[in-house]
Amino acid sequence: MTENEQWFIALSWMPYLGRKEKMRSIKEILMERDGLDEDTAEELIQQAKDEFHELLEEGRLLEAEDICMTHFGLEPDYLEEFF
Repeated sequence: MTENEQWFIALSWMPYLGRKEKMRSIKEILMERDGLDEDTAEELIQQAKDEFHELLEEGRLLEAEDICMTHFGLEPDYLEEFF
């Protein structure tokens, strides 16, 4: 990943940083919303993280940005857990 790509990702998440209200974690949402046990939720999250990092390495930034929607039906602001 180039330095410009790293800056693009960092700047695109600036509005979400410093948020005052605490968001629930992806794991909490999966367990509560989907009725998953902790181990299953953690496994799904790890799979999404692995795919996210692969997409970044391949320079597929828009797909990486949509990973939470694709895997969990969640907004991109949950990506902060992947860093």
